[in-house]
Amino acid sequence: MKPIRLYLDEAADRQIVKNDSDLARKLGVSRACVSDWRRGNASPNEDQAAALAELLGKPEIMAECMAARTKRPETRAMWERAAKTLSMAASFTAAAGVVLLTSPSPANAAPVLETAVATMCIM
Repeated sequence: MKPIRLYLDEAADRQIVKNDSDLARKLGVSRACVSDWRRGNASPNEDQAAALAELLGKPEIMAECMAARTKRPETRAMWERAAKTLSMAASFTAAAGVVLLTSPSPANAAPVLETAVATMCIM
């Protein structure tokens, strides 16, 4: 499971926010609240996790925050599996998008196929 502080760092690395104060303002929490998350003294609640997930475009943050907040090992394991599944689904969706964006359209692919077929017939 990825610690929440790494998501906080990612928001700054991706220049979505300038610093923790800016992040706190965008999430509607205090700067002290973000500091507690960063130190691992607290975890975002459902609403805060949803806001962070939306800000970064990573739905798995919701499940990871719930895993960090729960007390029962069985419940934590369930949330961790959900986070992993959401993360893999997001990765698959991104990879599929890249493939679709880099694939030629059928209209552009047709002349290439015609040339290939003609070359094979001549051989």
